[in-house]
Amino acid sequence: MSISVTKGTTLLIVAAGLSLAGAAAHGDDVAAAKAAPAAPAKSSAKTLDLRPPNITQLYTDEQLEALLEKLEAQHIERVEVEGARVPPPPSATPEIWGGIGAPFWALFHPTQAWRIFAPMAPDQARKVGTKPPPYTDAIYLDPAGVPPGPFDH
Repeated sequence: MSISVTKGTTLLIVAAGLSLAGAAAHGDDVAAAKAAPAAPAKSSAKTLDLRPPNITQLYTDEQLEALLEKLEAQHIERVEVEGARVPPPPSATPEIWGGIGAPFWALFHPTQAWRIFAPMAPDQARKVGTKPPPYTDAIYLDPAGVPPGPFDH
C-alpha cells in the first residue's frame, strides 16, 4: 500500500504541527505564571540617582570662569564694523498741533488738514515716550511712596 502526499497536504500537516506545538508552549507558560507569582528581586545595589549635582561642588570658581571663556572663544563670533551712525532722515510728515490747537493748525495747512483726523504717523510714533513732556524738564518730583514688594530701591 502506498500513500501519495502532495505539496499542499505536506504544508497542511506541517502547519498543524506547528500550531499544536505553539499552543502547548503557550499552555505551559500560562500554567507556570499561575503556579508561582514572581517575587520582586531584592538586590544590594543602590537606586540610580539622576539628579544633577551642584556645579559649584564639582568645579571651583576659577575653573568655571576658564571653561566659560574657552566656550565663548570657540562659539561666539565677534564682528567689528567701522563707520559712523547715520542720523535718521527728517520726518516726512508735518508735526500736527494737538488738542484744541488742531483746528487752527488745519486752517494754516489746508492741504494737510485731513491729518488731524488720522492716527499718528509711524515716523512720529517712534518718538513717543523717548523724551519727557516739556513741563517736567525743570521740576522732578520724587514719588510720594513706593509700594511694598520688589519695587524697593
